[in-house]
Amino acid sequence: MRVVVAGLPVGVREGLGYERVPWDRFAHANGSAADVPELLEGLRSGDAAVAGDCLSSLVGSVCHQGTRYAPAALAVPFLLRIAADRTAHPRVGVLFLVAEAARDGYGGAAPQAGLLRVGGDHTRFDTGAYREDWTVRAARAAIAVDAHIPIALLDDPDPRVRMGAAYVLSAAAQRAERISAALHESLRGESDPRVCAGLILAIAQLAHQHQHQHHQHRDRDRDAAVLARAHWSDPAHPLVVRTAAALAWLGLVDDPVPTICAPTSRRSPRTNSTAWRPDCRRCGPSLTTAASERGRSCAGCSTRTSPRPPTIRRCGARAERTTHPFSPSSATFAFVATAP
Repeated sequence: MRVVVAGLPVGVREGLGYERVPWDRFAHANGSAADVPELLEGLRSGDAAVAGDCLSSLVGSVCHQGTRYAPAALAVPFLLRIAADRTAHPRVGVLFLVAEAARDGYGGAAPQAGLLRVGGDHTRFDTGAYREDWTVRAARAAIAVDAHIPIALLDDPDPRVRMGAAYVLSAAAQRAERISAALHESLRGESDPRVCAGLILAIAQLAHQHQHQHHQHRDRDRDAAVLARAHWSDPAHPLVVRTAAALAWLGLVDDPVPTICAPTSRRSPRTNSTAWRPDCRRCGPSLTTAASERGRSCAGCSTRTSPRPPTIRRCGARAERTTHPFSPSSATFAFVATAP
């Protein structure tokens, strides 16, 4: 499969020549992958309902219940071009499918550094006995080859597309220098808080994945940590940006967990739970320790906090207690995607 992906001619990629790919040699969760070309073509349908159904079927086939199947990597070059077509309906979903194809569904314990892991380093097999880590690596390589497509999408009018493009680029296996420069440039001109949060996470994840390759990459890793700290420590930034930056910083360093929410003593009339605010009432702008189910203490003044409420009403971001079905890094981006 890796050989097939790497050997796809430019004409096949650019011309969406699905029929020239030997899909029937591979399998996905529902059997033979011979139906993938039809699903890819359906994504380009002018009927939004048809395109949405095809996307759901494709996701359920090639990224089924946390398992990445070989056709997922084979589809990456075509999915990127479909996402670049502004007439296509499920562009955001297509980008997130590409990003998930390049990340494994490893569900083991996630240490601090695991917040930014992409995957492809655990030997696992799909139900067809094909190595899943090979699929993830092939998808990451395919993203790097066509990195110019998601880089261009960083300027798309739709903020959801811009965030999806950042999520895709953070998984690229090569061309880290070019991609990092594009992400930084996009961050400097971005005004949407959710997209800014996604860009910060992408910068951090890219730096983390390439930190052991060259000396300049280690410098980029430190620069990403400085960037993340500057954003989470500044109360002027929106809460979604500060939260994403705190998670990014946490994945790049070994320091204690930075937190940005502390409760007040008043009750929220809508939730009948402790209302939340970004800073501790006694410490002012200093960041505080996040509350767990049993409650924690402020890092600055040791003020005891109460258990975390089900919803953060101040910023409107959902604080679901369920586990994201994908990798730790996916859950990090999922927070940004669900913030209103």
